[in-house]
Formats: sequence, structure tokens, C-alpha cells
Amino acid sequence: MYSGDYIHIAMAFTDKTGLYSKNIGATITSILTNTNHKVYIHLLCDETLSNENYIKFNELVCQYGQKIKFYNINLDNKSKLIKSKELNRVSKGSLYRLMIPELIDVEKVIYLDSDLIVNLDISTLWNINIKNYILGAVLDIESSRNDKRFKKFYESINVDLNRYFNAGVIIFNLNKLRNFDLLNKSIEFFSNKLDVPHLDQSVLNYFFKDNDVKLLDKKYNIIVSDELMKINIKEKKIDNVSGIYHFAGVGKPWNGICNEYDKLYWKYLILSPWGEKENLLNYIELINFQERALEGFLDTQNIYSKKIFIEKSLKRIINGKGINMNEKISIIIPIYNAEKYLERCLNSITGQTLKNLEIILVNDGSTDKSEMICKNFAIKDNRIRIINIKKSGVSIARNIGINLSTGNWIGFVDADDCIENDMYEILYSNAIKYNVNISVCGYNRAFKYNGIIELNKVVLDTNCVKLNYKEAMESLLSNAKDFATANWNKLYKKNFIGDIRFDETITNGEDLLFNFYILSKNKKDVIFDKRKKYNYFFNEGSASIKKIFNKNLLTEAKSWNLIYNKSLSDELFYLNKSIKEHYINTLYYLISKCFKTDKTNFRKVYIELKENYINDIDFSNISYGKVFLKLIILKMINLFI
Repeated sequence: MYSGDYIHIAMAFTDKTGLYSKNIGATITSILTNTNHKVYIHLLCDETLSNENYIKFNELVCQYGQKIKFYNINLDNKSKLIKSKELNRVSKGSLYRLMIPELIDVEKVIYLDSDLIVNLDISTLWNINIKNYILGAVLDIESSRNDKRFKKFYESINVDLNRYFNAGVIIFNLNKLRNFDLLNKSIEFFSNKLDVPHLDQSVLNYFFKDNDVKLLDKKYNIIVSDELMKINIKEKKIDNVSGIYHFAGVGKPWNGICNEYDKLYWKYLILSPWGEKENLLNYIELINFQERALEGFLDTQNIYSKKIFIEKSLKRIINGKGINMNEKISIIIPIYNAEKYLERCLNSITGQTLKNLEIILVNDGSTDKSEMICKNFAIKDNRIRIINIKKSGVSIARNIGINLSTGNWIGFVDADDCIENDMYEILYSNAIKYNVNISVCGYNRAFKYNGIIELNKVVLDTNCVKLNYKEAMESLLSNAKDFATANWNKLYKKNFIGDIRFDETITNGEDLLFNFYILSKNKKDVIFDKRKKYNYFFNEGSASIKKIFNKNLLTEAKSWNLIYNKSLSDELFYLNKSIKEHYINTLYYLISKCFKTDKTNFRKVYIELKENYINDIDFSNISYGKVFLKLIILKMINLFI
């Protein structure tokens, strides 16, 4: 059992329809979003908890780096002793909380109902001193305490309605409560009473009175009643108002009731694993419709298109973000002897503002301390997966990462680079906002000389631009506007990638080819955020700085050859002229670089390029100019060697 500095929170439910899992998911999301402390969730349930929801609870809690434990409850034999008609109305799961003292071995625990939202840091509740009390709770609302239907019953069992507390939020002092045998005494109580209203709430009020109970500030259990709904529909938004909002009674957010409190529920549900945007659009549209109708702004016959309706509702409900932060992003980092830079890289990834990440470290046969650094980070961050392989090259490493990824989106980072802490939040939010398969950001060219890092940062007037697939393709091929041919400043929808992989025979230009295949498939817009969020380092000793020729560079010609041949198809023929010119520029660059830096091997390199690539180039459609002259030079070199 994890105890120590953890805040322990218990919730109890039975879930034949899946509704309670969804609502508890929203509650837990609201807790973890607003609490900057270690939290341990205890879920008391039974066989009705589906495997799907079990997985979602684990994913949710792990996303925030917190702990969770499940307790399988069986009260069938004992629940049969309960004669109260109330058991037919309320969930049997409400009785499970009575087992908390015997199941959860900690000093105290916060119990929460399944129909509330915690819009505060729950540590403020946790830190309330109840050492001298059995429990801490909030007075029930006055209308409930004065209800004539139940007043006679409570008087008959000597419950003081002036101190009658609501059981939806309770701090239990388990050290005191554990000796009380709460479950069996409660069952005995129920077996002798024909009709017990509110079941567990009544029995807790019956057993614990006066000095047993510390009455808490009402902000810790704000009952959102029908009366409050009518009153508060015209009030200002409460998104940032601290409180625990309890949807007790008939009016529930999931029944389509509209007010500011309900929108808190939708906000946190959308952020949870149960908040898939597609499944919520109808609810959100209903809420927005009702609200605007009540405010007198909406003509119910014709006002907005469905699309605008939904977009505006999403924006308002989740504070302008309009995104489901639950989707997982898999970040793939191929690593080979990167010990000098690896900590910088991993710190920038683990510190992302977007938390639902799967960080896949593919150690490509490193012989330095890279593996040890990876393991040290993995100990501290359970989102990290380490895959060790024999030295195979960056393309194989990336492909292995893609194959093993479980995220909805794929991103790549090089081990010697680093990223700004909000890069993936920006890429992801743009992808969702503009409904695209590929999201791109700008990048900084970072040079290191004599230990001093210089960032080539440029302030841009505008952030996002939409590129149609032709514009995106041209930006890729020309490496224009910081779009880059690389994969590291891009986020890809995984199911869109499909079976596209990096060509494992290519060591230079492999990312260009990968992106070309991706964009060839893509018929949607690509969103390009010009903000520079990726830091690309030209490190000391790299080929980029030293301008040395490496034969591996020749595989870039293969990339362009494959691209050129694909552009001969009818579907991509509109790109042929542009691709041909970029292809010629690349061949000319390779020949020139070899001539300047490696004259010994120049003849051999030229012959290889000529036989495999240069001879295949068609002269047609090439404009007279620099590109044409480069082609002529490439052809004429043969006369002199």
C-alpha cells in the first residue's frame, strides 16, 4: 500500500450501463487536473466494471503519474437483508462505501460520490484536521433537511436535522472508524427498518452525531439543486471558482440540463478517456442550444449551422481549447551514442505541457552511457519505454518505434536536439482545431561553437497558415519557410500513416521520402504553425558543420529518384517539373560537395550517380536557367573524366 504523502480518495459504485464509470472518470479528471500533489485513487466496484472501463481508469491515472487500486466487492448476501424500498431507487454501490474502513489500510480517506466535479485543489480538503473526529462533512442543503417526507423518520431515530450532513463528500478518520464495525452495524440497522431514506447517508447520520462530526465549509460540497439551476443560469461563468459541485437530485448534466455548473462537468468529461469528441457533440449542441434559447438569443427555427453550433460550444465549454487532451501521442527517439545531449533532449520531452505521452526510446546499439541515461529517466517517468536493438540505423529504429507505438498520434525527436515545453500541445491542438492529419511547427537552427549555443530565432507576424496538399508538398520539396523535409517538427495521425515506413536502405534523405509518401496520400490541408518550437542542433563534429563528404550522402539521390519516378504517375504529374528541378539541384550539390572535399573518390562517385540517376533525367519541361545549366554541367562532366 502506498501511503506516505499521498492523498487517498475512495469512490464506490456498481456499473451495469457504464454511466457511473464515465461520471467517475470526469470526477477523477477534475481532481487530477486541479491537484498538484500525489494522489491515490481507491475504486470500490463489483463484477459490473467492464474491462474497457478498467483500462480507461488505469490510463487516466497513469497519464497524471498517480496511483490507483481496484477493490472487487460482493454484498449480495448482506444486501438481501435490507428491507428499505430505497434500495430499488439508488445504486447498490452506495453501500460499498460502508466497507471502506475494513478495505483501505490508511489513516484517513476522502470519500466522493460519483456525481460531482472537484474544481479545486483537493489537498485543501485533505489538510483539514479531523484527528479528534470520526468524519468531516458538509451540512445538507436546507430544503433537504426540512423535507416533510423524511422529517418524521429522522425525528424517530433522534437525528438532529440542524446537523444533518450530506454524505457525498466525507473525510473519514479510519483510525477511529475501523473499530466501529460500520458495515455489519449498518446492515443490522437496515434489516430492522422498512423504509430508510437515503440509505447510507441516513445510517451515517444515525451513528455519528455531535462531537463525532466536524462540519466543513460548504464549498466542499455545493449541492447543485434545481433551485440553484434556475437562479444561476444568468450568473457569470464559474470555471475558475473553487468548489466541489455535487449534482445531487434529478437534474444531472448528462440529462441535458443547461447551466454553468453543468458545463464544468462537460469540460472535465471531454478531458477524460470517456470524452471522445465524436460521442459528445450531440450533448454539447443540446447544451448550447438550451443556453442560448434561455438567454433570448436563439431562434429555435434557424440561427446557426450545426457545424458552427458545435465549434462554438466546444470552444466555450473547454475554455477555448476545443480539444480532447486524452488522445495519446507516441514520441519516438532513435538513440545512438548521444550521451552528451540525451539528458537535454529527454528533459524537454518529459517536461511537455501535454502530459498524455508515450515516450519510446529506441537505443540503436549505443556503446556509450546512453542506455544508462535512458534507464535513469524511465525510473522517474513511467511513460518511457526503452527498446534496445543492435546497431541498425535510424530508419530501422524509427520503424520499430512506429510498430510498437500505442498512441493516436506519432511524433519524432532526434536525441541530440530538444524541444520547447509546449511544442506537442501546440501541434496537437492545431491538428484537432483544424481537423488535419499532419501538424507542423517551425524550428530553430541551433549552432554550438566553443560551448556557446546560438539560436537562430525569428519573430513572425502570424502563427498558423493552412497549406493545401499541393502547397504542403511544394514546401516539403523546397524545404521552404521552416517547413523542413525532416520529420521531427511534425505530428502525424497514426491511423493515417498506415503501413508507410522509412526506407531502411536510405541513410540520408529518408525523412524526405517518408514525408513525400505521407503527403502523397494526404488530400486534406496541412496546418503549419510558424512558431519555432523545435531546436535543431548542429553539433560540434557533425558533417553539416565540417562540410565533409560521406558516401552515405549518396542515398539522398536514391530518395529523389524514387520521388521523381512516382511523380511520373498521372496522379502526381503536376509535381513532375518541380520535382525534376529539385532532383537536379540535389545531384549537382552532391557532385560539387564531393569535388570540393573528396577529389580522390570523385570519379567513382560521379559514375555511380551518372549510371543510376543522371541518365534517367528527362530534359523536357526544364526552364532555361540555373537548373538547366546544372543539368548540362552534370551531363558534360562525363567528357572530362
